[in-house]
Amino acid sequence: MGTLFVGGALTLTLAALAYPAMLGLDTVTTSNDRIIANTQWGPLTEAERDFVVKVRAAGLWEHPLGLIGLQKGQSPAVKTASQHLVDGHAALDTSCRKIAPMLNITLPNVAS
Repeated sequence: MGTLFVGGALTLTLAALAYPAMLGLDTVTTSNDRIIANTQWGPLTEAERDFVVKVRAAGLWEHPLGLIGLQKGQSPAVKTASQHLVDGHAALDTSCRKIAPMLNITLPNVAS
């Protein structure tokens, strides 16, 4: 009797965990309700908005760290990597700040 009870409880637990995941598989990529705005360039999805915000947020951390690496780094490898951080995030930051107003995206200004 105890084995049957434990087996049934385990089955119900697995079903409770699997059911929401199975529901999500149908709506992750094909659902249009994730579009948050229609722009002149096409629909803007939540994922695209989050990408722009996360690129900006990464730049708020990585650009200053690149500057610190340039100032305090002692090996050529650290200085090269730091310069790549500074150059890359400066370009990405410029792009994010240029397109965010056009897409009505609010960008962070302080590193979290």
